[in-house]
Amino acid sequence: MKSYDKAAHAYKKLCQRAERDGQKVEVTLNQVKALFSAYDGRCAYCNAIESEETGTFHLEHVIPKSVGGRHHISNLAISCGKCNCMKGSLPLVTFMFNNEDRFVRDNFGMIAQFVAITSKQPVQDVVMSMAHDHVEYEYKRIIGDMDANLHG
Repeated sequence: MKSYDKAAHAYKKLCQRAERDGQKVEVTLNQVKALFSAYDGRCAYCNAIESEETGTFHLEHVIPKSVGGRHHISNLAISCGKCNCMKGSLPLVTFMFNNEDRFVRDNFGMIAQFVAITSKQPVQDVVMSMAHDHVEYEYKRIIGDMDANLHG
C-alpha cells in the first residue's frame, strides 16, 4: 500500500472513531500524509517497518485520548500495533522507561521536537510536560499501591 493510501486509510479510521466518540478532529488528511512521510514508514517508538509481520501501522495518540489527548497533528505519531497496544493509556515517558528494550531512546527527542513544532511550543516545555505526565502517573500508582496495602 502506498504511503498516500496508508495515510488516507488511517485518517478515515481516525475520523470514524472521533465521530463515534463525539470528538473533534483537528487534523487534515494532508497533515496525516506529512506525518506518515515524516516517520518514513517506521514506528515512532521502536523503528519497526510496516510489514506482514508488524501489520498495518496506526495513528497513535502521544497523549492518550483517555486523559484528554486531542485528535491534533501535535498529538499524533505512527506506531506499529504492538507498540500501540503496549503504550495504551500510558504517558509517553512512562512507556519509554517501561520498555527500554523496545523503545529507541533517540526517537524520544524526535517525537518531542515534532510535538513542539506542530503545537508551536518550545521543545523544553513539551519535554517538561511529558516528564510531568510521567511523574503524575507514577505518583498516582504509588499512592494507589500504598492505599491498597493499608486497606487490603
